[in-house]
Amino acid sequence: MLENDIIEESNSEWSSPILLVPKKSSKGNEKKWRLVVDYRKLNEVICDDKFPLPNINEILDTLTGAIYFTHLDLHQGYYQVSLEPSSRKLTAFTTNTGKYCMKRLPMGLKISPNAFSRMMSVAMSGLTYDKCLVYQDDFIVFGRNLSSHNKNLITVMERLRKVNLKLNPQKCEFLKKEILYLGHLVTEKGVLPDPEKTKVLRNYPTPKNVDEVKRFVAFCNYYRKFIRNFSDI
Repeated sequence: MLENDIIEESNSEWSSPILLVPKKSSKGNEKKWRLVVDYRKLNEVICDDKFPLPNINEILDTLTGAIYFTHLDLHQGYYQVSLEPSSRKLTAFTTNTGKYCMKRLPMGLKISPNAFSRMMSVAMSGLTYDKCLVYQDDFIVFGRNLSSHNKNLITVMERLRKVNLKLNPQKCEFLKKEILYLGHLVTEKGVLPDPEKTKVLRNYPTPKNVDEVKRFVAFCNYYRKFIRNFSDI
């Protein structure tokens, strides 16, 4: 991270603990780990960022009538956003090799999703809901025919180059007639819940305490538009 200009050495009076968590990986691939900083204590004392996140239902409704889709994924999206030098000391953490702070927007900080959403709103201004949809670092470019899809894709790629945002080619999917996006299967016939998620829901273990009930209800609520009379259940 130091070599990639994501962190820098620091003598800050602040310090948050660090953790190693496993990254998601395909079957058979070597397990990889991600260094994360536990910012829970810092989150208690910093101000909220009120910039709104995109509404997922509005995003999915916009795709009605589209036939072709391309999914684009930013490479380490948060790390493409620089932190103001005056804020960096707050993100400090200590390792066995020394003390460091973040130079880029960190994961785990409560304002990060909203700050990132603001950056993307500015970067993709004039293109969202017309040529593409953006939720955090996930893009979907769409078109109602092949020609419009390709024109939209070129426009989006040119904008990404202009604002110097880089993609992760391993996670990008081009020119699909159905695609998984935000936990939904998007097709030319409409939007459906992700079959893998509904499988999990059908096999969900019986909740045994209040916290487990809340998690189950939140899971169901994400797909409430597909559940008849959900509010009466």
